[in-house]
Amino acid sequence: MPAATGRVGANGTLDAGFGDGGRLPLDFFGAADGANCVATQVDGKLVIAGLATNGTSTGLGLVRLAP
Repeated sequence: MPAATGRVGANGTLDAGFGDGGRLPLDFFGAADGANCVATQVDGKLVIAGLATNGTSTGLGLVRLAP
């Protein structure tokens, strides 16, 4: 199952301008992935780090998303 990230507005609802209706699926190897750390850079880009697995091996999953 791919992991997904989302963005919420100040009122707590999903920001429809981000990804697909506020959610963005992230899939590294076709199996279970999970985010452990999320940071926002000063330029608004998101950096997400966690684990990515293919069902047999697990490694680092790292992605940087534009605002």
